[in-house]
Amino acid sequence: MHLGADNKHTDYIINGHCLTKTTKERDLGIIFTSDLKFHEQSKRAVARATMVACKIKNTFSYFSKQIVSLIFKSFVRPHLEFAVGAWNPYRKKDIDLLESVQRKFSKLVPDLKSKPYVERREALKWPSLQDRRSRGDLIQLHKIQHRLDQVELINGCQPLASNALDCPAGRTRRGKLKLERELIKNCDARYHFFTNRTAGYWNLLDEATRRITDTNIFKKRLDKLLNLN
Repeated sequence: MHLGADNKHTDYIINGHCLTKTTKERDLGIIFTSDLKFHEQSKRAVARATMVACKIKNTFSYFSKQIVSLIFKSFVRPHLEFAVGAWNPYRKKDIDLLESVQRKFSKLVPDLKSKPYVERREALKWPSLQDRRSRGDLIQLHKIQHRLDQVELINGCQPLASNALDCPAGRTRRGKLKLERELIKNCDARYHFFTNRTAGYWNLLDEATRRITDTNIFKKRLDKLLNLN
């Protein structure tokens, strides 16, 4: 698989055999494409979640808010969030595609069916899937910042050490644990890279929250600040 607009698409040969070129590959359950837009992965996640949702709809004859909320969180939403930190969609059509599953499932409650989607979410105490993905990014960044996860992020030839995140797309302002975002042009995949897409949300957190070292306490504090359930 060749990545990048300026890639020369070099042929690679092993033992006299030219390796087959591909534009799509599945690895550890995630579909990667040469454009790194993850549209195929979004469609696959929606297809699996929709299949489960249809089976649930045909199995149950009564849906209360409690039942719908419990079933969705246990059996449907996990398909939409599987390893999502690695393929977090950034195009609006893919974001809307994932959200459409939650939007349709929320209509199963008879009393909420005619209400707007936002009101249905509030009644069920569901955040949007995009908000949940942002929350997951912040939790992962918290683990990296406090050395709970040892992650070696790469920027060109320079490693972004997990104990400091000390260069572009990972540079922190000393003393306040703030994150500096890279200036990116003409590369959506890099523009929405993990540290880049998370920097703005992370820097909005107060310093006391960023300095919390216990992950569970950080999660509770984050949920309170973001008003997520």
